[in-house]
Amino acid sequence: MATFVLVHGAWHGGWCYKRVAARLLRQAGHEVCTPTLTGLGEHARLLNRAIDLDTHVQDIVGVIRCEELSDVVLCGRAHRRRLGRRAHGAWWPPESGRDRIAFSTHNAHEGPEART
Repeated sequence: MATFVLVHGAWHGGWCYKRVAARLLRQAGHEVCTPTLTGLGEHARLLNRAIDLDTHVQDIVGVIRCEELSDVVLCGRAHRRRLGRRAHGAWWPPESGRDRIAFSTHNAHEGPEART
């Protein structure tokens, strides 16, 4: 079975995937993580001007590391306008021998050819 990390969009929390996680994925035998990003949902009290997309990418990296997940299927909803440029690139498969998590999110928008 697969391991899914479901990432909500802006103005939501991990709870928005409750039905999908329970009724579809877990019932089919998959492992599912539905973290809530910093400053959103039940973590809204943490909202401040320093929180940006890089913070949220690090939230997801932290979940993957702390839960000791590997070979995850990362599914996400739109996260403002910058998601396609920055976060998507952060999850491209690494070159042979490179840790996916070690790939810098600051260079993600440059694509895999920027990795040297």
